[in-house]
Amino acid sequence: MTVFNLKLTVVTLFILIVTIIFISCNNRQRNTSTTFVDFLTSGNISNLWLTIYHSPSFSLTREPISVEHLTGGWYDFRIAVSGNVLSNYIDLFQKFSTLELTPLEGENYINARLHYVFHTKEHGELLNVTVGGKHFLDIFVNDIAIEWNPFFLEIIMPFVPSRVADDWNWWIENPR
Repeated sequence: MTVFNLKLTVVTLFILIVTIIFISCNNRQRNTSTTFVDFLTSGNISNLWLTIYHSPSFSLTREPISVEHLTGGWYDFRIAVSGNVLSNYIDLFQKFSTLELTPLEGENYINARLHYVFHTKEHGELLNVTVGGKHFLDIFVNDIAIEWNPFFLEIIMPFVPSRVADDWNWWIENPR
């Protein structure tokens, strides 16, 4: 085998491997809020968890806060709520089935001040919501920017301390 054929074979294999990795990453199915609603209607939420991360809305940063930074330790408050506690609020969560999520037009970016995830060990992440973006009250549901809806803040109020609730209730009452 000549040096040229060897190089050609190595380059071809490299391109093939990169293509396979790229296709594998892009073909992962994203769970949507419909999946979350379907899970809720199954009636068994004992395995469901809600994890909330909060950074004070009034804190200034040099750059936008990514979800990875917020969940990686840049939070002021973090709590995990078990399905046993969540089961007391099933009616509140079922309002998701009546929500119309309208994606926002134009460019946006995340500046995460609040992030929460509904997840199970078996199904993984069912729904994630991030508040904070180009405009302070931008909301991202499963990483897609949607039109403002105070429901996405109201849903976590029973689970956060009063200082966190007071911070976000002000924004609910005074949007934009």
